[in-house]
Amino acid sequence: MLTSRSMPTSSAYASRRWATAVVAAVLAPEDVRTVGGWARCVGTSRARLDTSCRSAGSTPKRSLDLARLLRAWLLTEGRLDQLDEMLDIADPRTIRRLLDRAGLQAPVECGPADLSSLDHFLMGQHLVRNRAALGLLAALLDEQVQC
Repeated sequence: MLTSRSMPTSSAYASRRWATAVVAAVLAPEDVRTVGGWARCVGTSRARLDTSCRSAGSTPKRSLDLARLLRAWLLTEGRLDQLDEMLDIADPRTIRRLLDRAGLQAPVECGPADLSSLDHFLMGQHLVRNRAALGLLAALLDEQVQC
């Protein structure tokens, strides 16, 4: 007899689809600025990407913002004060708003947050709160890059 502990859950599949799409944006050679650009990067439609994000408890915009910040964090080895070099954003106020939406403190104004590891980064941000999805994201990134 199958119990709730042994039954597969659809949320694991949804989380994996979401995490795989986020990893594609994180590993992209360029900063992916739009949801449409992200869908092209992943090789899917915007509608399917939207469904993946919503199934994992997020929105495409919040998920893309997480991917962009995570990509910049990885490229700068955790130095958020160098975001202007990694993000295709011309206005520093836009970068501050992005950090505010993410729940991450701008390093110059508030001192650096504890973002010393991938887990600290993922647990410290506020864009995506689905722990199962974030756990899968961390596992997939661990397979791809040395964090």
